[in-house]
Amino acid sequence: MAQGAQIAFGSVQQDSSLPVEVTADNLDVDQTDGTAVFTGNVRIGQGAMR
Repeated sequence: MAQGAQIAFGSVQQDSSLPVEVTADNLDVDQTDGTAVFTGNVRIGQGAMR
């Protein structure tokens, strides 16, 4: 799934030790299988990358 994905964005240097910030209209968490699904206007950022 996406949690292990590494995506290259050209020459952008990113510090992967910084926290990942997620905002969304909705969050559904399934504690039985440990998944979280963000939906609606999802924005993800880490450091300077937005």
